[in-house]
Amino acid sequence: VFNSDPELVYKSLLDLHHACAKSQPNAAHLTLAEHGIPVITMNIDGLHRRAGTADLIEIHGNMEQVRCKRCGREYPFSQVEQGCRCPECNGLLLHDVVLYGDSIPLLADALAKVEGRGVLLVVGTSFYTSTSSYVVEHARACGREIVLINERAEVEVRKYFNSTGV
Repeated sequence: VFNSDPELVYKSLLDLHHACAKSQPNAAHLTLAEHGIPVITMNIDGLHRRAGTADLIEIHGNMEQVRCKRCGREYPFSQVEQGCRCPECNGLLLHDVVLYGDSIPLLADALAKVEGRGVLLVVGTSFYTSTSSYVVEHARACGREIVLINERAEVEVRKYFNSTGV
């Protein structure tokens, strides 16, 4: 759809961008950041970054910036409110969001991040997309213990850290 009608895609992404801008990190985001936990997220909402997570892989991208396909100039994502063309050269502005059917450029980084031993805390995933399954199965194959917290993550993540003494 992006290739045939980028304006339509940007309209949807802008609506999402505005909704995300109004959202705030919850206790789960903040707890992970407080404990310095590396995070791999499929969310494009920027909440982990706003919570202060330093070691972050946004595997499906984010809505922080766009760059011109022709001249390479970068702009804040909000630039697409003026249209999906570069104001300097009229080239198409490209976003960093991974859409269905796109390759996942950071998948190898995410897989490398979960290699090793210890606990992999998986928080708030429906496993609706295969990306989360790839990462978790890779971690399991590497010998990682998997702890899954989906329900009430904003409460249960803090409880997990309190109970483990981390």
